Amino acid sequence: MEVANNSLSQSIALVAGTNEIVQNPDMVGNMWKTVSMRIRGAKNELKDAGEETDGMYETTSQLQGLVKNLTGFDIMKNEHEFKSTYDIVVGIADEFNKLQDADQAVLLEKLAGKNRGNEYSQMNHQFRRILTTPYIHKECRKSLKLLGTHRAN
Repeated sequence: MEVANNSLSQSIALVAGTNEIVQNPDMVGNMWKTVSMRIRGAKNELKDAGEETDGMYETTSQLQGLVKNLTGFDIMKNEHEFKSTYDIVVGIADEFNKLQDADQAVLLEKLAGKNRGNEYSQMNHQFRRILTTPYIHKECRKSLKLLGTHRAN
């Protein structure tokens, strides 16, 4: 998830938090990889990974416009750089549950695709709860401590 501008703690929070709900680490990992690639418009990478690309936007500005129109959130840090997947998900989550069902469905398909939309939807509906659970904070602290120990060696 580093290629999608996520820090280690952000990646842990996304994966561990979503796995709290989905209870399938492989599915969760594939879902976040797919979301990250769809946001970046990495169509060839998605195909190589065996993920569907039907209905995927061809340009960044199309996805940027959809997300901004539906949620008011901009997925870009600047003209050439995406915000982290974590920051994008947090920015969208605040408005997602307020959207009409049809708008939620469109956003889910554009971000996660048809095959991964269900996991993303489950995560999104409980996003604030899962990212504030003691479990997630414990996992982040443990991973950051391990990283610090590794760097010290």
